[in-house]
Amino acid sequence: MTYFNIKTSKGIETIDEINPKEFNSKEDFKAERKRLLNEYKLASSFYSGLYYSQRATKAWKVRASQ
Repeated sequence: MTYFNIKTSKGIETIDEINPKEFNSKEDFKAERKRLLNEYKLASSFYSGLYYSQRATKAWKVRASQ
């Protein structure tokens, strides 16, 4: 699983996730991960601290388990 996190002055927040199992190949997954990262960066300057990670924030995990 890859999570998209943003780092702001208020801390780190997870805003999206993608699962490599949903893609036909590792190359397809990496291409989509890169495309999403670029789209988020283009969407707003707010996402200038955007990065992807193997870890989600605690708040994201709580929301996902509900």
